Amino acid sequence: MTDSQDRSDPRLQVLLVEDSLVDAHLLIAILDAEGAYQVTLAQDGMRGTLLATEQDWDLIITDLNLPGDSGLDLIRTAKSHHPTTPILTTTGYSAPKYLHSALREGADDVLMKPIERDDLLRKLLHLLGTARGGESARRRVVALGAEPGDIELGCGGVLCGHRRHGQDVVLVVLQDEGDGASDRALHAAADLLGARVHHWPASGPHDDPEVPEELLSLLAEPGTDTLYVPSVHDGTERRQAAHRIGLGSAPSVHNLYCYQTPSSTTDFHPSLFVDIGDYVDDKLALVSGYQGPEPLNAPFETEMVRSTARYWGRFEGFGTVEPLEVVRSDV
Repeated sequence: MTDSQDRSDPRLQVLLVEDSLVDAHLLIAILDAEGAYQVTLAQDGMRGTLLATEQDWDLIITDLNLPGDSGLDLIRTAKSHHPTTPILTTTGYSAPKYLHSALREGADDVLMKPIERDDLLRKLLHLLGTARGGESARRRVVALGAEPGDIELGCGGVLCGHRRHGQDVVLVVLQDEGDGASDRALHAAADLLGARVHHWPASGPHDDPEVPEELLSLLAEPGTDTLYVPSVHDGTERRQAAHRIGLGSAPSVHNLYCYQTPSSTTDFHPSLFVDIGDYVDDKLALVSGYQGPEPLNAPFETEMVRSTARYWGRFEGFGTVEPLEVVRSDV
């Protein structure tokens, strides 16, 4: 372990930000035993953020709960300066909101405490292999919708957070592309997000739809680790089919979440409430193209969007949130 980086050392340069000496000594002992890592330790968030931004690192490992700058602050700042440096977050918090926040801010993976040697080394090899294999460690998230507007309304704020922190966003709508107002609104929203759009029509019966091959290929691409789909608790067959397609197409996607739609039923029971306070105006811009005088446009009206976010905020500090059901989360 060193107090500063030594670039003459051929070993991989690792910044470890950890205030617990017990956990720090364990991590350092594991990495030292491998012989391939030189570890620099910072014991508070302020020192960690300074080192993370002023020097180049092969890898950053940071706890979430730190004195001074938080782990989330460190991740956000480090990624803004060095977007391709892989960051592994360690935490003892198991609540989905903490893990989702870390990934949304730019962490590339999360390691739960207590730390297990094999889990640590497996995650490090994956992160370093991705970063050194000619590909950025940049993550990709995919959102699947049955109708134009579903994605923007259900998880638009979450996607704005992903995009602002340098992650690629792909929107997939399971119907043919048209030239009507809703399709123009979809592409306008994608432009605001800097997202790709794919139209891959679903086929087969609603209760057993066929998964488009293109979607399988997209979700198998390196870096794709998060998928958002409509909840199965929905009053329309098309959205239920989209949910089944999402589950059937994503066996290798680590993080799978379900969002609310205008036809979600009372059986929709979210367990993750994502604060979108910084992205409410961005979300309103995404859905603005769907606003209009028809009853079907009512969920997209500004006050309805704000009211829905405030309603779910009672489960998360009375802020403005988007609710998600967690199917699985490999963090």
